[in-house]
This record gives sequence, C-alpha cells and structure tokens, in this order.
Amino acid sequence: MRRYREEGVAGPETCSSQPHRSPDRTLRAVEDQILALRRQRRTGKRIAAETGIAPAIASRILRRHGISRRRGLEPAEAVRRDEHDQPGELLHLDIEKLARLAGTGHRITGRHEGLAHSRGIGWEFLRVCGDDASRVAHADLPPEEQNQSAAAFLEAAVRYDARRGIRVDRVRADNGACLRPKALGKACRRPALRHIRSRPCTPKSNGAAERVIKTPLRERADARACRSSPAGQAPCRDGATPATRTRPHGSPDDKPPISPLAMSADCLPRL
Repeated sequence: MRRYREEGVAGPETCSSQPHRSPDRTLRAVEDQILALRRQRRTGKRIAAETGIAPAIASRILRRHGISRRRGLEPAEAVRRDEHDQPGELLHLDIEKLARLAGTGHRITGRHEGLAHSRGIGWEFLRVCGDDASRVAHADLPPEEQNQSAAAFLEAAVRYDARRGIRVDRVRADNGACLRPKALGKACRRPALRHIRSRPCTPKSNGAAERVIKTPLRERADARACRSSPAGQAPCRDGATPATRTRPHGSPDDKPPISPLAMSADCLPRL
C-alpha cells in the first residue's frame, strides 16, 4: 500500500510480495539434503521419511527446483536433425504391415464389446520410399513381403526419382528380413547405392520414413469407411502422388515436396 500511494499503479509491480523473513521456511541444509536424495532417484515420500519433514513440504521443495518429475532429473537429448540438403543424397525405405479387413474397421466404428473383429485373415504391406531432402515419395502395396519384391520396389523407386532428375546415392532401411543388405544387394549394386541401416527407435534416423507412412494412413485410409481391404487400402496406392505435388510438408518450408526440385504441378514432361 505504501508503494501504491508513493508510486501509483506501477509501484506494486516493481517489487515482489515475498516477505523479507520466513521463520518457518525449511533450513537450507535440509533443502540441500532433499535435493541430493532426489538426485539419487528417491521418491518424495521416502525423502520425507529420511529427512523427517512432511511429504507436502518435500513435494513443494522438489517442485520449486523443477525436479519433482523424473524428466527434470533426466533432461531429454537435444533434437539433432539428420537431414540432407540435396535431393537424392539419401533415400528412406520402410514397410508397414496393414491388417486385412472384412468390414469397416474399428478406427471408424470404434471398439465395441461383442462385435466381431477381422482376425486371422492375414496382412497387407505398404512399402514407401521417401527422399530425405525433398520428401518426394514412392509407394506400393505388394501382396507379400519377400526379398525379390522389395528389391524390385527399390529399383522402381530409383527409376522413379531418376525421371525427376534425382540421382540416388544412399538408401537407408531398418533390419527387416527383406530390407537387409543381403536381400537388397542386387538392387543396390546396379545403381551403385550405398546401403545403410537405421537405428531402432531413433526418430532422427527413421522418422522421415515413418512420417511418409503415417501421412496416407491418417489422412486417407483411416479417414474413410470401407467394407473390405482393397477399398480401404486403395487410397494408399495413389496416396504418394497428391502428397508429393500438393500437400504442404513441414520439412521443405511448408511447401509440397515437389517444390525443392524446381518442378511445378504443370511440368508434365518431368512429372
């Protein structure tokens, strides 16, 4: 009130309302002991029992220092983008297993007790190749998951990029049986591709391929009702073309993937 009378409305905003003395505040030595025990992964209640303070007080101290949750003790690794500058420097190859459907799937109707599910009728496979720099994608839905078809798909993807003026140097795939270097050896030798493996559960190495897969699934296949697998998965077969020519992507500055290649939607000879 004194600051308000002397300085007006701006007076109370210049200083904190915290009291000058807090006789009941936990001693600094005890607070340091609480922080040390927390860094040893002790829980709040266990810290309170070992230091002889109330669990609520221990919780407030930990919250004030930002280590009440485990993520405060183990900060996340800084995001390091593994992105190439030029189209064709790296091609991501991946396969997604899709369950066959005997009717409209649960993503449309939801899961209900007593409702029959499409179990035991097999799988279909969505294969994608995505360029790391431009996100230009090539997709296919083969009937099986074999070495020969995977190699043929990689060769088709390389020709697909060659028609767009992209020379592929390297291809990255996971440790799937049909994507290992031995299975893709013949397809890699012809255009002299270097085969490298993606690290498991590492978005900076396999995130581009996963994103290419999720785009047609979330925006097309899972967004419409269908009565059988061919009708439901057909949007994935041509899903790469609209996503490549028209859909904005976050990586190429919110532009369609075709834009880094200096190709417009009207450039029919190169498309």
